[in-house]
Amino acid sequence: MALISLVDGLILIAMGLTDNIWVAYIGYLIFRVSYQVLITIASYQVARELRAESYGLVFGINMFFGLLIQSILTIVIIDALEVEPQPQFVIYGCYFGVLSLVFIVISSMTFLKLGWSGIRSQGLWEERTQDPAHDQTALAQSTDTINT
Repeated sequence: MALISLVDGLILIAMGLTDNIWVAYIGYLIFRVSYQVLITIASYQVARELRAESYGLVFGINMFFGLLIQSILTIVIIDALEVEPQPQFVIYGCYFGVLSLVFIVISSMTFLKLGWSGIRSQGLWEERTQDPAHDQTALAQSTDTINT
């Protein structure tokens, strides 16, 4: 998430500093794709910790506060500060840069607290089995169980 936020921030800053419309369009396309990837990763991380009964409530609250923060930021930048469109891209790029730093600090603190073995034991990465034959046997057994 930190890497994608950093890339998004850099793309937005580049879009704000360029006068070439094609660079802005291509930057926008790359930004939107990477932003959607970021949202998907964040939603997955939240959803995997929830019970199915609480999905609607948690995602509804997340959406509400996300839109509230976005609205406040938009009101401040456009109405209160009356910033022109190109500098707005730089401001939003800096916002994504700050988010990237927050993600880096949080992940660094987690790593320092848990270490590699602690991170693996927390299930942040799914461990793969080393024996491909075991994978095929497990798959065959699960298929047999489903068929019976």
